[in-house]
Amino acid sequence: MFPSDFSAPFLMTADEYERLGPVVVEQPDRGALPLIVSSPHSGRFYDPEFVASSRLPLSRLRSGEDAFIDLLVQEAALSCGATFVRALFPRVLCDVNRDALDVDPSLVEGNGGRLFRPGERGKAGLGSVPSVASGGALIYAHKLSLTEISDRLNGLWRPYHRALHDQVQAFREAFGICVLLDVHSMAPGLCAGQGAYIVGDRYGSSASLRFSAAVSEALKESGKDVVRNRPFAGGFITAHYGKPRHGVHAVQIEIRQDLYMTSPEKGPHAGFRTVQKQLRDVIAAVSGILADDIATSGFRRAAE
Repeated sequence: MFPSDFSAPFLMTADEYERLGPVVVEQPDRGALPLIVSSPHSGRFYDPEFVASSRLPLSRLRSGEDAFIDLLVQEAALSCGATFVRALFPRVLCDVNRDALDVDPSLVEGNGGRLFRPGERGKAGLGSVPSVASGGALIYAHKLSLTEISDRLNGLWRPYHRALHDQVQAFREAFGICVLLDVHSMAPGLCAGQGAYIVGDRYGSSASLRFSAAVSEALKESGKDVVRNRPFAGGFITAHYGKPRHGVHAVQIEIRQDLYMTSPEKGPHAGFRTVQKQLRDVIAAVSGILADDIATSGFRRAAE
């Protein structure tokens, strides 16, 4: 179902994190297509010093984790010719699906908060360096220094976006087009009555309809409800990279967590394989469109 070296509570070790680094970019063995699958919120390395500095137990810190999304999509992405980009650090430490400057000023010691430009999410403590965990619980009993926040942005946020940016630009130069699928999960309580899957394309502004429709149609084959843009139309990654007029299409996919897992601590359940296959069908559908485009437009595959 998932790698045998992951056992409860399904956390990454410090040695593995040190070996791999905060961001991993995996390329398919051959036949690369201008398709990127991104998993920005599935990181499972919780530094003991960070956990000790928090006023919350590890279980609460993990409550906002898009648990096991990386394991759901990794094999499918690579087998379909996509490049897979994933963060190994948790979103509660640094959320790369927010603008870098979207930080709650009240979290910062002294006058350092003046340097940030928080939006609604940041003001609520859910910015690029969060001050609250899922459910609104305060993470810290103290403020963070400007140096600590800068270290997270420079050491985590920027490497992730550098990796995405470099891949997007390389594909645009080689093929004239790039599609980014940004994959997330959602707690059942956040999407009651909304659907099992939510496909976000910023109401048509971040991707051509043929790509977001292909994702939706592939997900509908599961027999589950699929909703477009409600209540999640796409976060910073979708908005920032999705520029259809410039050949870059970004689609966000949200998966209801109870379809495939019990909890981050208890792990996946029997539905994991079903959702894994569903996502493979999604990635295959998009890769098929791109392969046809390349075949008819004269672009050569990047692997050739």
